[in-house]
Amino acid sequence: AANGLREAGRNVPPLVAVQAAGCAPIARAFFEGANHVTPWTDPVDTKAAAIADRLDGYAQDGTLVLDRVRQSGGSVAAVSDDQLAAARAALLKHDGIDAEFSACAGVAHLMAHPDLARSGTVCIITASGFKHTFAGDAPAADLDPVALEKVQHFLTATGTGTLLE
Repeated sequence: AANGLREAGRNVPPLVAVQAAGCAPIARAFFEGANHVTPWTDPVDTKAAAIADRLDGYAQDGTLVLDRVRQSGGSVAAVSDDQLAAARAALLKHDGIDAEFSACAGVAHLMAHPDLARSGTVCIITASGFKHTFAGDAPAADLDPVALEKVQHFLTATGTGTLLE
């Protein structure tokens, strides 16, 4: 996305890369001021499997991310599993988005640093929670019965769905 903006002659906004604290080789390099990312050698301690990447054998990919973030004037962060769970629950409750645990990293970081959220801030959420629900940790849906009724009415009226009893 950043390359596309650059090629179109647009400014690249500050990029923020967010990793799970239980496996954060890029964040570690960023906070240490290192020029190169090294593979994560500590035990992996996160449920965020999709982003728990040690970068073993291809740490240069992490270095590329680190370089792009720095070139944009951005930063790197690490969030805990508790922060990821809170972000996942908030997305479902307030926005109706059931995101996969790992996909909530950007939102978790913004929730911890609301001063960073401003007009034009974009969080990319790339995976559905439907496929990656852990036993017992799926947030309870606080569904508005009136909103649900409106959706059901729309689906029935447009012929795109049937009312489920």
